[in-house]
Amino acid sequence: PCAGAGPAAPGGRAAPGGPGPGGGRGCAPPGAPAPRAKPAAKKGRRPAVPVAEVSAASAGGYATVEGALSDPSDRAGKGMAYTLSDATGSIQVVFWTNAVPPELRQRAAAAARVRVNGKVGEYKGRLQVTPRAGGVEILE
Repeated sequence: PCAGAGPAAPGGRAAPGGPGPGGGRGCAPPGAPAPRAKPAAKKGRRPAVPVAEVSAASAGGYATVEGALSDPSDRAGKGMAYTLSDATGSIQVVFWTNAVPPELRQRAAAAARVRVNGKVGEYKGRLQVTPRAGGVEILE
């Protein structure tokens, strides 16, 4: 066991919950840096899925999709709807004014590619993704 590691379990390992293998900080040679925890994934950054994988079964959940926007349609002054397309298909994306600021909507509409993370729903028989605040990223 490591010096000062506490009681040893059978096989010379530190007891569970204490320093050493199997519990706590582990043993490092004198002067070595302490072991570091695995870095956490970036919050809010989910891997994008192909549009074709977003289905009615996804409704109520969240999805991240990437693609090009086209066919803008005003939503009674409360937002804009677009068709987002990738190599596998297309889906409607609705940018409500309370979640996506006007300047970001304009930049997204002019961009070659965007990443959208939002809630999957269905409206008038069409699937759509409605991004939450911070759920739109300009890629190109």
